[in-house]
Amino acid sequence: MRGGVVQGNVNNVQTNVSSGGGILLAGFGLFTMEGGEIRNNTARRAGGGINAGSRASFRKSGGIIYGSNAPEGLRNTAGGSGSSPNIFGHAVSVFLPGNPDAQYRNNTVGNNDNLSYAGHPTQKGIFGDREKWDNPDKDFQRMLLIIIAAVLVLGVLAFLIIHRRIRKRRMATLLGPEGSTEKIELTEHEKKVFDLLLTDYSIKMIADDLELSYEGVRFHCKKVYHKLNVKNRKELLVKFQKE
Repeated sequence: MRGGVVQGNVNNVQTNVSSGGGILLAGFGLFTMEGGEIRNNTARRAGGGINAGSRASFRKSGGIIYGSNAPEGLRNTAGGSGSSPNIFGHAVSVFLPGNPDAQYRNNTVGNNDNLSYAGHPTQKGIFGDREKWDNPDKDFQRMLLIIIAAVLVLGVLAFLIIHRRIRKRRMATLLGPEGSTEKIELTEHEKKVFDLLLTDYSIKMIADDLELSYEGVRFHCKKVYHKLNVKNRKELLVKFQKE
């Protein structure tokens, strides 16, 4: 095909040859397209513009095969009345019955888009890297991977946000002595122990008040002294004297 138009054809049969609205290639059929247009054709299942099945081969180096993104009246359509739910290839489809490795193009294949098919899924193309094919199985796998990756990323972000909020709730920021801009972070228990160390409570009274063991309070005291850079309670009182 070097010119002219293939248009207005409808393939609505309810058999395996329900693919291929404008042009249907079967057996050892061969089709070459160097110009012209394939437009406004409808197939019941796949390949609204052109479908190659069985051992058919074709190549396209010019011309236009309109797809689902073309204006109404130009677009080729896969999926006619009462069609199978497995619809693909509004512009072009290559489909071997029973073979999941179908190739297709839904959008318009323009003048500068080269396509070819050499009669077998593993020999799909003689024009090299310029060819662009879609694949139903690969599309599903790609979408599944994208969804899984998005869920993982959102999960990690949610964990980090929740962890940070919990940590912030458990931490108290303490300002240094008067006139100092120093900020010291204490845990929830350390802050409670710190506040009671500034009173006249004994270690035993602090333990009773906080419902902790005596040794547990002593442990928190050591942590507080270390963070506040003091050696004992006396230095703590001097450094953080309350009015």
